[in-house]
Amino acid sequence: MHLSAKCSIYYINQHHFPEHNMSDLNKSLFVSCIIGFFVVSVCGTLLHFLYDFSGNNLFAAVISPINESVWEHTKLLFFPMLLYGIFLSFHFHDKYAGILPAFLAGLLGGCLFIPIFYYFYTGILGFGLLPVDIALFYLAVLLAFVITYRGSIANTFLPYRILLCSLTGILLLCYVVFTFSPPKFGLFAAP
Repeated sequence: MHLSAKCSIYYINQHHFPEHNMSDLNKSLFVSCIIGFFVVSVCGTLLHFLYDFSGNNLFAAVISPINESVWEHTKLLFFPMLLYGIFLSFHFHDKYAGILPAFLAGLLGGCLFIPIFYYFYTGILGFGLLPVDIALFYLAVLLAFVITYRGSIANTFLPYRILLCSLTGILLLCYVVFTFSPPKFGLFAAP
């Protein structure tokens, strides 16, 4: 093979497929994000049933859906991801300065993905489909961890850590308030 072709392949591998050249530390974060995807997916799926199984417990109402509204279903991602992300941030904070804001960006991005794409596809079809709704949840979890991983490696969100912490705190407060007193518009209405 010609030298310039070898150099081109090396450049492409280094810059477009960095996972092929991961350090042990990056592999550890990557594996933790894959594990996180499965943990958050399973916990989010189980949270869907928590409110009913708990006998309508008030704490369960805050962290799990109390009706079938799109807003309530973002809790399925938010709370498991929040807990796993706190663990991830403590575990990797000394190795990745930007892991906390990256995880918060992933958390917020995943929570935004659910209503945006739900209303996108139902706007086109004119109705919702349960298999698509379920797939949206898993895609949102995947998106959240891709943002977390990529943002941690590149420190992309480090300058926005205060903003991301503030937005996450506001969203947490909204979950508490809107669980018991939801606004009267579509996002909060059960279909």
